[in-house]
Amino acid sequence: EGKNKKALPLIVFNQLGWLRDYLVAIEMPQKAFSSFHLIDQKDNLVPFQIEQKKLVFMADKVPAFGYKTYWMVEGKKTPFSEAKLSINKEGKMESTDYLLQVEPSTGVITRLYDKKMQKEIFRPSSLMEGNPDTYVIDKASNLLRLFKETPHSMSGWVIGNIEKVVNLSNGCQIKIEEKGPVRVILGINRSFNESRIKQKIILYRDLERIDFFTKIDWQERGSHKEGIPMLRVFFHLNFSSPEATFEIPFGWIKRPALGEEMPALRWIDVSQIDYGVSLINDCKYGHQVQGNSMSL
Repeated sequence: EGKNKKALPLIVFNQLGWLRDYLVAIEMPQKAFSSFHLIDQKDNLVPFQIEQKKLVFMADKVPAFGYKTYWMVEGKKTPFSEAKLSINKEGKMESTDYLLQVEPSTGVITRLYDKKMQKEIFRPSSLMEGNPDTYVIDKASNLLRLFKETPHSMSGWVIGNIEKVVNLSNGCQIKIEEKGPVRVILGINRSFNESRIKQKIILYRDLERIDFFTKIDWQERGSHKEGIPMLRVFFHLNFSSPEATFEIPFGWIKRPALGEEMPALRWIDVSQIDYGVSLINDCKYGHQVQGNSMSL
């Protein structure tokens, strides 16, 4: 408060050993002002948004093993920014870096375009060139598919022959969950039999990544007669002669992209000479890469 008697300090710590830019989402302080603006240590205005009683902003260039102080200052000021961030109810999301299109009735992604590199990241899924409304769902991305194994005695250890594949493309609803200057979030709700799947796709103004938060209430059951159901998500890339790289303990390894189930710790990467896509997750180890297709 020595800097400004009508200000509250927010201290962001970086516990890792390198300079970081990262999203901060904290509970609103009890002493927060009814109207305020956010500034950094150099008095630069910082974009923020308030969602579900949380203050959301981007902390940039926080030093390794160090901290950076931000200030909530009484009185409203709007930071100027040329950065683009938008979302609409038809499933179109756009940032400075990416253009992403979700098909509203199925929840699949029919287009992901890198604006800086002028690169179509996902393989075109449209039947008619220039008309994304006509698409083949098996070529789309963020595609959830149920695989049913032929019954066998080692289903807990070995993936058996697949006798049936079902696209989870019906019973889908989308809605805008957040729309602000820091990030936009599209919510996707799916139902399949008694199972429920809730997903959030997040696009950021200042982060060159796309986040998927997926919560699954999985009620599908298998038996020795019907086989075991397995759920996978697929992304189809628009690459030529890609290489597949998998994280392993203390390093990484390249493996052939032949569609076999392979373990990885937290990430896999599929790249061509000048471009690549990494799939990073915090809970699953089973991965497949077959040509341009990667799944989890």
